[in-house]
This record gives sequence, C-alpha cells and structure tokens, in this order.
Amino acid sequence: MTSIRRIYVDSRLRSSGTGSDFTVELPRSFEIPDQTIAFIDSVLVPNVFPSIHANNNRLYFAEYTNPSNVTEHIYTLDEGNYTGSQLAQLVQDKINTNRTLSQAYSVSYEEKTGKITISNTSGNIAIPTRNQLNELRKTQLTWANQSLENDFRDCHDVIGVNTASNESTGGVLVIEGFVDLMPYKNLFLCSSSIGNMGTVVGPNMQDDIIRRIAVTSGFGNIIYDAHSTSADYIDCSLTQLSQMRFRLTDEFGRTISLKGHSISFSVCFLEKSVV
Repeated sequence: MTSIRRIYVDSRLRSSGTGSDFTVELPRSFEIPDQTIAFIDSVLVPNVFPSIHANNNRLYFAEYTNPSNVTEHIYTLDEGNYTGSQLAQLVQDKINTNRTLSQAYSVSYEEKTGKITISNTSGNIAIPTRNQLNELRKTQLTWANQSLENDFRDCHDVIGVNTASNESTGGVLVIEGFVDLMPYKNLFLCSSSIGNMGTVVGPNMQDDIIRRIAVTSGFGNIIYDAHSTSADYIDCSLTQLSQMRFRLTDEFGRTISLKGHSISFSVCFLEKSVV
C-alpha cells in the first residue's frame, strides 16, 4: 500500500491558479501501487453564486410586427440575486432600453404559477430555444449580427425557457417554464491528475469528474458534501502523483467563479479490496 493515505487540499494554499481552477505541488512524488483507489471527502464550498452571473446572463430576444422583418437582440442582464418580481423588472428594464416596437414592454411575474409574462401591444416577440440557437450555430448563421459560440451563456434556465417554442400570441408571451432562481443544483470537481481516465461520463460528456457536489445550502452559506457511497471512487492504480490540478465546474464543464474564495476537501487513498 502507498505510504500516503490522505491529502488535504485548500485552494487558498495553491501553487498557482485561482480559487476554483488551481494547481497543488506535492512535497515529493508518490508512486501509487496497483489496486489502489481514491475518493474525495469533506468538500467545503462557499455558496457565492447569484441567480444571474457571467455564465447565464444573456437574453436572446426577437421582436417584430411582420414575421418577414424580425429584429434580434442579445441583452446582458446585470449580475445579482433576484426575487421573481425583481427578475421580471430587470428583464423589462433591459428590453425597453433598446426596442424597435413603438410601445413599451410590460413584464410581470405571477407568484402562483412561478412564470414570467412579457407583453407588448404594438407587435410580437419571441425567445429562441437552445435547440434553435444550436441549429443557427451549426449552419454558421448569426443572432443579432453576432456569431454564436458553443456556449450561449443564456438565461433560459433562470427565466423558464425550456424546449418549447416561445413566441407571443397577440403580443403576449407567457414563458412556459418556472422561474428558477437557484443557478446550480450540482457542482463538479474535476481533475485529470488523479487516477485513470475513461471511467466517468458527465452531463456534458466530461471524462475528468472526480466528485459531484450537491448544492444543498443557500446563497451566503457553506456547501458541505461528504463521501456517501463506496461506488464513488477513482482508480489510481499504478499512477504517480507529484502535482495535482483541480477545477470546480458546472454541469456544462465551465469553470465557476468563487469570487475570491476557496474550496477545500480531502483526497483519501485505500486498497481496492477494502471497498
């Protein structure tokens, strides 16, 4: 069995990088013997994730009086935490700053249904789904005269845009999904430095996930996630450790910001026969 049993990691004491994308240099190189596994335990992450942030702040929007003459927009929503009503006000303020329809927009949030309604008496409006944006991207078409990246960074999940078509009827668009003010349900700790690759498939086909972290605490609190199943381990057989790089990501594999704060956890090693 390897002489090392546990490594305690705190991204504040990193060798390089940021609080959520960092490298740790070990004091010496460790040879990990055959039939050795590792698991991540006692993860502590500060919940500093507002409802709207850099990865979900784009509102793709279209307005028209004639379907053959559509004006497209990409609005950037201000980062912050919002109630449903505050989010509706934010959307209303943004789309009214740059509109082509003659009348102002009205945006409301219905507490009973959890839905946002956008209305304008002088024309119709539409919000493209991710599938529609993907089709435009694949054919190298643009939205609002901008090339579409692989990562749309859209606010669809927050405002309730799912997979159904979101076009207004008579100038009124009731967005079909519920408003979701919790930006993350799960986080993913990733590393290609620990263990043998190819044993994990993530939500976006990532293969370097070493721990799923359930977001069980609200904004401003500490998320604590402990190892809970013997099946959640990393095969480290016949590998060598001298340097470890970690990334904390969302379900799409995007590195998230900890706003200057840090993540801490322990890496525990065991003989595979013990599990």
